[in-house]
Amino acid sequence: MPILVLTFLVQACFIYHVFKTGRPYWWAYVILGFPVIGCVVYYFVEVFPGSREHRAAGRASRNLSRAFNPDKELKKLVEAVEIAPTVQNRTALAEELLRFGRIDEATDLYVAARTGPHANDADLMYGLARAHIAGQKYADASSIVDEVQQKHPSFRVEQVALLRARVLEGLGEHPAALDQYERVAETFVGLEAKVRYGQLLQKMGHETHACTIFEQVVTHAKRFNIKHEEERGWLEIALKELAKS
Repeated sequence: MPILVLTFLVQACFIYHVFKTGRPYWWAYVILGFPVIGCVVYYFVEVFPGSREHRAAGRASRNLSRAFNPDKELKKLVEAVEIAPTVQNRTALAEELLRFGRIDEATDLYVAARTGPHANDADLMYGLARAHIAGQKYADASSIVDEVQQKHPSFRVEQVALLRARVLEGLGEHPAALDQYERVAETFVGLEAKVRYGQLLQKMGHETHACTIFEQVVTHAKRFNIKHEEERGWLEIALKELAKS
């Protein structure tokens, strides 16, 4: 009896999901006609794709593929640019080149893509600024960040502000960079701004304050059970910095 009740409750939940989300009504008949199999099929056909678990599985699959064939995606993107050198393909290739540390090639792609109607494209300007920072060309990055903020003041406001802080740090203007990091860290979505803020505090000899920031990062990550790969990377940096102090 308890199993029948549980089965009925599960069916009711799935049927409710069918009508709430606007799925085809015939799914209700499938779920009612095949109590267990119908629910399982509905979940994997309609619910699982696009879910957090599906995205996590996709990331895991891509990471596994990269582990065994690290340059597969890079080769694919190079081929795509050779076939169709569109701005979208060039940008995707530039991002992958940055991931491989091939900064000069990525920079050249961004520069080449900023022509004609795309000369003032905000995404290209943002990508080029990131490439300049990766290549430690902070003066060039600074001019691009200025351009983004002037021409596209509402574009990725927090991310561009973080680039500004990194540029100031790279130029050796540490007090100004520290002020910028402090402002950005208050509202930035993600752990990167706080970690970079803590690292600069540490670099400037403010060990106690830096430890407080790193502890905040760890607490935040645990509270929200952060699992995103990039965010986990920043968490690991914070933990390492705490271990050294």
